[in-house]
Amino acid sequence: MQGMLVRSRIRFWSWVIVGLLLAQSQVAVADEDAPVVTRDANQGERATDNTLGWTLSVTPIQVSLVNPAQIFSAATPVGGIRVNLIYGEQASLWGIDVGSLNRTTSELRGVQIGFWNWDQNLWGVQQGIVNWVDKNIVGFQAGYLSNKVDGDFRGFQYGTLMNVVEGDFAGVQLGGINWASKDFVGLQAGFFNYIDGSSRSVQVGFLNQSRSLKGVQVGVINLNVSGGPLRFAPVINVGW
Repeated sequence: MQGMLVRSRIRFWSWVIVGLLLAQSQVAVADEDAPVVTRDANQGERATDNTLGWTLSVTPIQVSLVNPAQIFSAATPVGGIRVNLIYGEQASLWGIDVGSLNRTTSELRGVQIGFWNWDQNLWGVQQGIVNWVDKNIVGFQAGYLSNKVDGDFRGFQYGTLMNVVEGDFAGVQLGGINWASKDFVGLQAGFFNYIDGSSRSVQVGFLNQSRSLKGVQVGVINLNVSGGPLRFAPVINVGW
């Protein structure tokens, strides 16, 4: 009886070892097929592979404690949902991203909700305390403190304190301070509204300033730097 028990245990652990070896071989094959993410001097830091997570061609789910302590490596694209308990980093994500500190180093297509959201490119929604996009965005940003976009923006931006867009902007900015560094088409509404490029817009606030206004300013102080017809007007100013 005891001999049969010993043989059963040997068979059991033999199958366990074989199973682990097969699983490891499958991960190795997936590693060869996984996309390689490189470092681009013009784009800044990009996601790189690590030894703490598996690398697959794509995963429907990702859970991260603090990158690189996550189920799958940062180079693995996520097509589904990612949960970041503290800080997660991924090259690309298509779906839903939730957590404390959320980052993608290539693109996000979907919805991102967290305390701090940081993406390279975004097609979708960011909602958090602070939202930041390194390049371009098409969609919606809602930041309880601030939103910042270093590239072009097409969509809607709402920030309790500050909204900043460094590239061209077509859409709506609502916040305490709204700042557009290049050409702007749309609506700005806040305490201080500023457009440093050409403006085909409506500005509503206490202080409105535009470098070249083709539109309407409504506020206590309205400045149209290039003139046409008035450089300054209280209450309302119109440029063309």
